[in-house]
Amino acid sequence: MARKARKDEFLPDEVNVYHCFNRTVRRSYLHGLDPLTGVDYSHRRAWFLSRMKFLAGSFCIDVLALAILSNHWHCVLRNRPDLVKKMTNREAALRWLTVTYRKKTRKNPTGRPTDAEINSIVNNPEKIAEVRKRLSDISWFVRLMCQTIARQCNLEDECTGRFFEERFKLNRLDDEADVLACMAYVDLN
Repeated sequence: MARKARKDEFLPDEVNVYHCFNRTVRRSYLHGLDPLTGVDYSHRRAWFLSRMKFLAGSFCIDVLALAILSNHWHCVLRNRPDLVKKMTNREAALRWLTVTYRKKTRKNPTGRPTDAEINSIVNNPEKIAEVRKRLSDISWFVRLMCQTIARQCNLEDECTGRFFEERFKLNRLDDEADVLACMAYVDLN
């Protein structure tokens, strides 16, 4: 039986738990020692954990379990749209601008969001609604995580192109037994 499409699995307005995973391409190493070349990629685990911790601090998504293997990763995530609803518009805008790329410039040497940028989101009802939806969206969470990791790994490997195959896979875990079984699976990895 074919896997359900991610858009059919993910329910953006409900708190749910999901199993997410993705593989690398080109026999690329995400973590560990490559037996053919002898290169140790263990430091990439720290990149992955650091990025995930940063994003989890800004998104309304709980990381319940995580496994980083040589050529793929697994995690169990819970989206929290209920927490996004409790945020002020300013807090939502600030969180979104914090997780999206901030280029340091002469006018903004810290790379932090300016009041003008925050207000441009807060004062636009369509934009703030979109930002609120994204802050508990697992696709956006994984996208921002994988983009950064892929760029770092490609830079280190001195290559370009995809680092992860396709887009990540996602399965909704419908009950507590599913969640516990999946967390045990991830932990055993």
